[in-house]
Amino acid sequence: MDNEFGQACSYNNINPKILGFYAGEINILDIGCSTGILAKKLKALNSQARIVGIDLVPLPKDNENSLDDFFIVDLDDQKLPKFDNKFDLIVLGDVLEHLKRPDIILKNLKELLASHGRIIISVPNIAQIKIRLKLLLGNFDYQDYGIMDRTHLKFFTQKTIKNLIIQAGYQIEREEFIFSKKLSFMGWVLRGSLLNIFYRLFSGQFIFKIRPSQ
Repeated sequence: MDNEFGQACSYNNINPKILGFYAGEINILDIGCSTGILAKKLKALNSQARIVGIDLVPLPKDNENSLDDFFIVDLDDQKLPKFDNKFDLIVLGDVLEHLKRPDIILKNLKELLASHGRIIISVPNIAQIKIRLKLLLGNFDYQDYGIMDRTHLKFFTQKTIKNLIIQAGYQIEREEFIFSKKLSFMGWVLRGSLLNIFYRLFSGQFIFKIRPSQ
């Protein structure tokens, strides 16, 4: 079974937009690395990449070689590990919505970034039109995956995730939106017309590349 973004219903998938935001960075920290699938994809793009992973659960044994190093960390209750080097890139792919205090995590990550370092963030859009319509009918039902994943602790609109980024001391360099598989036709329409102003209604996720404010 696929989820609403056309991906397999497990954590053994990646947001393809993240690969599109990759700019050849070498030292990478993948927070929420899951099975290490993103590391494999990034190393296919750049064999020199050195990728460290963090997740809440152990890495599957058959994927242990996908990462150069790996740490089990509960970001809500444990401090970030000490690393030997700063990172050119930190990836938070669909992670912030699972945390109690994503603002604190973002602020703390500055200490791990190299002077030229960047962070890639993707989050689901709670203001998508399907969710809005359900709210109009009085429904706010959790699901096993997707925007209403029952493990989500925070919910973001475009405005609130931007506010979080800015208040944590970052500047946004690049932003894109992602349409679900069922609404992909709408993405084609919106990108090519003045209706682009309504993309917040139809996008299922937002993705950003950010850097610390000077």
